[in-house]
Amino acid sequence: QAHCVLAEKGNHLVIDQESACLEHEDPDTRHAAIRALAQSVEQGDEYAIEMASSRLEHEDLEVRRSAVKALTFIAALGDENAVDAVILRLRHPAAEVRDSAVKGLAKVVIRGDDRTFAVVQGLSEHQRVEVREAATKAFGSIVDMGDERAILAAGARLEDSEAVVRLFSAVFFC
Repeated sequence: QAHCVLAEKGNHLVIDQESACLEHEDPDTRHAAIRALAQSVEQGDEYAIEMASSRLEHEDLEVRRSAVKALTFIAALGDENAVDAVILRLRHPAAEVRDSAVKGLAKVVIRGDDRTFAVVQGLSEHQRVEVREAATKAFGSIVDMGDERAILAAGARLEDSEAVVRLFSAVFFC
């Protein structure tokens, strides 16, 4: 709260300090950091979105959850910077980061958005199996039930060479 009085909204030093608190071991401190970050930036602040998004790669699950929650406060639904930052993590080598990205995508994307769908569909055909798996999981987060594009894209993954991708494609239809 004091930061809001001492600095203008969007001050990078304030954003850096509040974002760093998303990594704190105490859940109350992380929660306070989310609230403070939301109050100290204008919705859609690119720097704040990148600082929160970078925590999607943190090794601690609770920090990644805090990052997702922070994104929901600082990014408007459908904000392209937030969507892009989260989608970038679908390619990450760590499964935990990719899973956090799938969850984060559900919070920042407007379901049915053509641009997001095209990017995720492209990732569903990526050469790395783990990226195809993450993209296939993401279909359920970015479209409404019955979306024909997603049905066709997930259906195509039923023919994937890797069993895990076929499994998540099948789960999409359940």
